[in-house]
Amino acid sequence: MKNKITTLILIPAFFVAPQLMTSQEEEIRMELQNYFNYGLRYEVFSGSPTLSAGHIGWLEEFILKLKQPTDAIFKYLKSKLTQSTRQQLEYYDDSDPNVAAFVAAMEQPLIEFLNSIIQGPSIYDAQRFKGVSLRLETMSLLEKNPQGEIVHRLNRLLIEDAYPHIRRNRSSSGARNFVVDLSYDLKTWTPRAYIVSTKLIRSLVIDRTFPRNTKKVFLRARKSIKTPQDLKQDWLSHKIKNYKFSYHHVGSSPTPFHALGGIVTVKNGKIAKVDHVGFFSYRSDAPKKADKTHFRTIAQIFDLFEKTIVFEKTSAGSDISTVVISPDLGFPEMMSIDHTYLMVDDEFSIRVEDFEILEE
Repeated sequence: MKNKITTLILIPAFFVAPQLMTSQEEEIRMELQNYFNYGLRYEVFSGSPTLSAGHIGWLEEFILKLKQPTDAIFKYLKSKLTQSTRQQLEYYDDSDPNVAAFVAAMEQPLIEFLNSIIQGPSIYDAQRFKGVSLRLETMSLLEKNPQGEIVHRLNRLLIEDAYPHIRRNRSSSGARNFVVDLSYDLKTWTPRAYIVSTKLIRSLVIDRTFPRNTKKVFLRARKSIKTPQDLKQDWLSHKIKNYKFSYHHVGSSPTPFHALGGIVTVKNGKIAKVDHVGFFSYRSDAPKKADKTHFRTIAQIFDLFEKTIVFEKTSAGSDISTVVISPDLGFPEMMSIDHTYLMVDDEFSIRVEDFEILEE
């Protein structure tokens, strides 16, 4: 199974080289792109926060950590075990030929034990969780000082952070449209990437923190209320008809080229010329050279993004479509399309760099 949303392919050396990215914002933008390329997945946290069969991954490791705890949180969990369960753990021996049967027999008692912890009072204590990397989702909930049943959700998140092999509940319908936001703190958020997926993918990265010098950058995933048409309209609302940008395309696509690049100049909403054209193709029937008809305006990139998306009631198009939006002008800085999630080398991506508005 592929573990990337976009396959990274080296662009030939004759391509137009992008400007060096020196500002922190550009550095973060590349980190955000890597966030997709190296395994962004989204899955709705649904249903009860309690655990059921199959939720404790690497059960042998969990048993060993309870039997011989080395950190504060597992020492705390061991102190909450019943006397009978604690005695059972003492019989665990990974060299025993019957260890698999022992582990299987321990699953249900441990699930019931963890559920009693989840459904109890908050287990958070700064010293107890010292050294545990808390996700943004957990930190956000802690800031709200949750009460009642929300505490159960917090406890579930804390247990997941302490033992990342805890698996999440699966949503029956999955998340179709969602957005990844970027923030330098936990109070303000900037939408950066819109993703449409028809697959309920098991892997999960709900949020992530990137340290940047003395500053942290937070990323989170949430449901999106915007459609591809909305994104295009946001761009059109700026009424920018004259502009130029560096266009980079790589991968399988409707064009005959596997890789394509150049400086695109747009006048009155149409491509006027393309300079410094570079191209590459594996196809024997590919044109001998690329021309401006093989490139796209910003509006046409949005049209392609919309065309490749699979809507909930259709069966044609791509499995996963991603677009990273410029926070100021709303043009797509990066678009990636994965036609079939389980198939290799059927993806393509388009990058827009060095965008410049031209005088009328």
